[in-house]
Amino acid sequence: MKVKYGQQRRLAETVGVSPQVLNDYLAGRCNASPRQARRLGEVTATDPFIWLLPDDLDARPAAVAAWATEESEGAD
Repeated sequence: MKVKYGQQRRLAETVGVSPQVLNDYLAGRCNASPRQARRLGEVTATDPFIWLLPDDLDARPAAVAAWATEESEGAD
């Protein structure tokens, strides 16, 4: 995914990471945390799972578990 620098900076600020970390996510050099993946999915209108590396077998179940926890915490 290509994002211009100014847009990348704003996206990074919205998600709560540095532009360098966001660049690592875009380049596939590292995984986003479940919370960041969910936020990136919301902001970019994409499936949050694309922000998790495919070779990390534990990432998907961990993300689903974290999202379920976040939703139950927000229900109070």
